Parts: sequence; structure tokens; C-alpha cells
Amino acid sequence: VATGTFLAPIDIPNSNAVAGDLAVHGDDIWFTDFNNDSLWRYNITAGQFTQFPLQIQPSDVAIDSAGSAWFTAPFNNSVNRLNPATGTVESFPVPDGLSPRQITIATDGQIWFTSRFVPQGVGRLNPTTGVVTTFPTPNNPGPEGIAASPDGSIWFTQTTKGNIANIDSSGVITEAKAVKGSEPFGITVAPNGDPWYTMLAANKIATLQLR
Repeated sequence: VATGTFLAPIDIPNSNAVAGDLAVHGDDIWFTDFNNDSLWRYNITAGQFTQFPLQIQPSDVAIDSAGSAWFTAPFNNSVNRLNPATGTVESFPVPDGLSPRQITIATDGQIWFTSRFVPQGVGRLNPTTGVVTTFPTPNNPGPEGIAASPDGSIWFTQTTKGNIANIDSSGVITEAKAVKGSEPFGITVAPNGDPWYTMLAANKIATLQLR
């Protein structure tokens, strides 16, 4: 970013691998491989790839403070935790018919996810107890991207409705103003708490300035 130039692409050892969503943790780049039902880890310092077979198709991935890889499996209706040291996977079924798509980890360590398929909603997994709590989003607004905010709340995009929304730890959802023809998709939150998100249909990047 200092020079505005692209580094040379890094080829994945398996040419059949389809790199999907990714997460960064220290010197490790994690990404999903839907084609091979795997997670991959690339260590920047060592220049080394490691493949973790899962037996289920991953959608999105996030890494917690302990280094465990959490990933969603929409066709398995579950949120899952991979222990990189052992390669073992622990699955947590999601109730109410929700199919987890995107995932993030809140400041308190709770695992949050969106479910775009009908029924639609947002869910939270307590990694200590394994309890999953779901919060429906009425009228199918299209919850997709999701990101943790520094204040402990969660922001997510509502692709169909054309806006983004915030959900707090008690499940209260606050929606921002909808923009017609925008189709919000991916989202992240800046250190000052302002969410930034992509508008798929409008070909724009937007931010909601909270202050």
C-alpha cells in the first residue's frame, strides 16, 4: 500500500482449489476452499501452505484469539471450529432452519453469523457453552456480510433491502437508511466504529458516518 503496486500472485499448490472468503491472523492467511471441502492456511513468513480437509463445504472463516479457525457450513446448517494443532473439527448445529453464511467474532469472543437462505436471520454462538441463539430478520432483507464493531455490537448488510443494520448483544436490530439499487454485500468496521461496505449493484463503496 505504500507504493500502490501489486505483489506477485501466490499460486495455491492444489490447482483445483477455489479460494473463497479469507481471514488474517498474525502472519497467517486463512481461506475457504469450497471445491475441496477444505480450509487452507498460508504462512507469510515461511511461504508455506497447509490444507485442512473438513468433509463439509465451508463458506466463510474467522480466527479467534486462541488461533482456532471458525467457519460456516450452510449446507450442513452448522458453525464449526477447527483446531489447527490437531486438525479436528467440532460442529455446532444451528436451529430454526438457519443456514450460516458469513461469520465474525465479537470483542467478547462470541461467534456471530448471517443466514441468507429462507428463513433469514442473524445468529450468535457462545463458544464456551455451545449454545446458539438466533434472531430473525423480518421480511427477508437479505442478511449477508457481517463484521464486529469495537463497541461490542455487530454490523451486517441487508442486500435485498438495500441497507446495513446493527445488532447488539441483546438482539436489538437498528437499521440504517435504505438506498435503492445499492445491494450492500461485504462489510467491515473501521477502528472509529464507522462501518464500510460494498454496494454490489451500484458499483460503489460506502460508509455510514456515526459521528
